[in-house]
Amino acid sequence: MEPGELRSVDRRIADVLPRRSGELIFEAEWEKRGFGLGIALVEQGLVPFDDLRWRVVSAISLWERANVGQEETFRFAERWLIALEKLLVDRGIVSREEIEQKIAERRARDG
Repeated sequence: MEPGELRSVDRRIADVLPRRSGELIFEAEWEKRGFGLGIALVEQGLVPFDDLRWRVVSAISLWERANVGQEETFRFAERWLIALEKLLVDRGIVSREEIEQKIAERRARDG
């Protein structure tokens, strides 16, 4: 990846992150970690930004269709994480079982 290209990717990432009054908003630590992981994978060239972005858009669209007329609260971080997990599994970087194992370990540790 060329230096100018990295700045371009950085700008595109910055444009999709949730903000309130210009400030990044994270409601929980896992949200920060999920965003950080996705950004690191893109910046290191391990996953294409456009693929991640397309998957986030798809995850949001699926959520919107499933929740039409409902009072369910939309959380961007959840859609981001769903998209990132699917991307990692589809590209063979990690298996669904490995993800489930890590989630179980984390829950056991955190109580």
